[in-house]
Amino acid sequence: MNIRQASPDEAGILTELMRRSKAYWGYSTEFMELARDTLQITAEQIITRQVYVLEDEGQIIGFCHFYQRPDDVYLEDLFIEPNMIGRGYGKILFDYVTQFARAKGMDSIVFEADPNAEPFYHKLGATTTGHRPSPIFEGRFIPQMHCRLKP
Repeated sequence: MNIRQASPDEAGILTELMRRSKAYWGYSTEFMELARDTLQITAEQIITRQVYVLEDEGQIIGFCHFYQRPDDVYLEDLFIEPNMIGRGYGKILFDYVTQFARAKGMDSIVFEADPNAEPFYHKLGATTTGHRPSPIFEGRFIPQMHCRLKP
């Protein structure tokens, strides 16, 4: 198993992985179509931000996308291939982000999570600090999360 920096030419592959992973949670075709533009990663993001791929024997299992802000690290995306969800790969990637944040002297990671992933992040020590209305679906709320890093 290996974690490596993503290559800009992998943007399409990672975008498709992201969409498959989101669809895993049983979202309707209508929802997935409305969310399509937000469920993508670009070559520019790969070049200008931290985008890392988790792979095993050359197969991409998942990826994370984050960036450093003045006081914390913002986790933009963390997605795992649907047939690999529940095997600990998400924790491996989250731990990678945690190590990066600590190495940069940050004491927290903040992010918004899919409501279905909220329990996963709670198990990793994150807390829900609030909810914001979804820009895609009325009546849906997105958990805002915070993970304090201990020295």
